[in-house]
Amino acid sequence: YLTANHLSHIPTQLFANMIQLVTLELGNNRLRTVAGLFAPLTGLRDLWLGRNKLTNLRDLTAGHSGLHALR
Repeated sequence: YLTANHLSHIPTQLFANMIQLVTLELGNNRLRTVAGLFAPLTGLRDLWLGRNKLTNLRDLTAGHSGLHALR
């Protein structure tokens, strides 16, 4: 869980080797963009992004047909 850590930036390669990650909670931070961040996470099913400062969600779910929940 990376919830409520005042994160404003996450390096693009942070999740590069975590292809089996199923749930990711990034809610209640200060993120403004997540572009390209989740591309390697092909097994991602639940993604929590609520209570951030996101300005663009374009291409967020591209390649993630198994995503069941986006919160």
